[in-house]
Amino acid sequence: MRVRMIRDVDVLIHSRDLHRSLEALEAAGFHRTIAEGSLEDYTAFVAHSPGAAGNHAISLSNRQDAAVDLHWKLGRFNPGELLESASIMPILGTPTRVARPAFGLLLSVHHALRNDLVPGEVARDVLDCAGWFRLLAGMPAELVLARTQVAELGLADALDAMAIIVRKLGGAAPAELGTSLSGRQLADLYFRQLEDGPINTDLAYLGSSRAAFQILQGALSGWRRYQGMVRAFEARQGEVSLSIGERAMRLVRSAARLSPSHWRQVRALSRAKDGLS
Repeated sequence: MRVRMIRDVDVLIHSRDLHRSLEALEAAGFHRTIAEGSLEDYTAFVAHSPGAAGNHAISLSNRQDAAVDLHWKLGRFNPGELLESASIMPILGTPTRVARPAFGLLLSVHHALRNDLVPGEVARDVLDCAGWFRLLAGMPAELVLARTQVAELGLADALDAMAIIVRKLGGAAPAELGTSLSGRQLADLYFRQLEDGPINTDLAYLGSSRAAFQILQGALSGWRRYQGMVRAFEARQGEVSLSIGERAMRLVRSAARLSPSHWRQVRALSRAKDGLS
């Protein structure tokens, strides 16, 4: 855990088990890191948050700073299928349930796309994808399953992008991956951010009907409550909270600096993230 870039433990559950899981974790000394509002307010917020990109989770921590992210929805993945297809493997001498290889690859791709292909946040996903590609080279049935599931999960372009990224960084990926234009644009966005720094991630919401509809739903459910949750999330991530006007002006300035090729890359990101929900 000490050498990981992200030091939380992700726990996947069925949505029906959310309350019982929270009770068990709270009994073990964990508490919600964002305590504003009721649990119902929180779950409504993540459902209406474009930044969640279809990922519904609650973060908890204890006095020893151990962190748990409790997930009950991961984009278009079926939690039941992920849990039921998992296998028990020994990890550091402890029997541990792990996702089957095809889903392991796609979960890494999903996480990279959800984090806007920002290099500093998806480095482990790039490394994991390289490892999954090596493993699946000797498991043709798993590779077929991954290719069968990828369109249904809205990850086809992102999988192509990860294959291109892995190859350019010296790894290997299946020859049939990396051929789509959108996949190339997403990979180009990753390398552009690697050189120039992360984009303003609000750019991914421009032209996204999904994002606009989610924000509208959140506003109609209670604007002050929605804004309070946004500020709580920003504070947790160490970000400075901006007013709507300040955020809009920052977005306008970011958009004005985009070259045509950069704009096409951002639009590819927006379309790909729309496909996650």
